Amino acid sequence: MEKLKLYKIAVVLLLLLNIGTLAFLWLNRPPAPEARGPFSFLVKATEMDEKQAAGYRSLRDDHRSKMEDFRKQNGQIRAKLFELLGKNGPNDPEIAPFLDSIATLRRQEEQLTYSHFRQVRELCRPDQQAKFDAVIVEAVQNMRPPRR
Repeated sequence: MEKLKLYKIAVVLLLLLNIGTLAFLWLNRPPAPEARGPFSFLVKATEMDEKQAAGYRSLRDDHRSKMEDFRKQNGQIRAKLFELLGKNGPNDPEIAPFLDSIATLRRQEEQLTYSHFRQVRELCRPDQQAKFDAVIVEAVQNMRPPRR
């Protein structure tokens, strides 16, 4: 009888512990990915209104689609480059055009990103532009993929 009572108490304690753990996890869950990126960071830091945020969202979506095109092109060029790995030596003149193409694409990506943030800055009022200028470097650093 004593063991049965002990088991009942243990089950109730484990049940309460599980409920407490689930409640803790639910209340302290991380923000949605949208709420952690450079988009929400810049919207909050510059105190954009809804109209400005909608314009920025549109610019962001356009920028993402263009960047995806660059990434696809880059992947295709890199695949062709590494196909040569088994065929030729490391200083083979055949690889130079591929390396030049990758460098050109990277330059275009950076130019596109710069132009994108220039457009976002133009969405801001003069008082917001000062805030934008103060936080843009941090926002761009947040765009990088996390280090492993």
